Amino acid sequence: MIKCIVEMYGIALDASGINEVELVLKDGARLGDLIAELRNKVPELDGPVIESDKNILVGRCLFNIDGRFYFGEEDTELRNGVRVRLLTLATGG
Repeated sequence: MIKCIVEMYGIALDASGINEVELVLKDGARLGDLIAELRNKVPELDGPVIESDKNILVGRCLFNIDGRFYFGEEDTELRNGVRVRLLTLATGG
């Protein structure tokens, strides 16, 4: 069993009103599994953050785990106790 905390920022925080959520996943879980469980636990993320009917993030959202950014890497395996940051890409000028 893998327990992880997902911290939400930007659009995810705005859509859900939740700063963080704890998820429990099966051993060997990957980011795609985390996204599916996140959709189940926080359905407000479906659409603005998670693509409807898919276990992928919308184009402007990404994960940060231990200082590394993950976008489109749903096969990345997770470890127990990890803190995952769900971020929105910022634009500047």
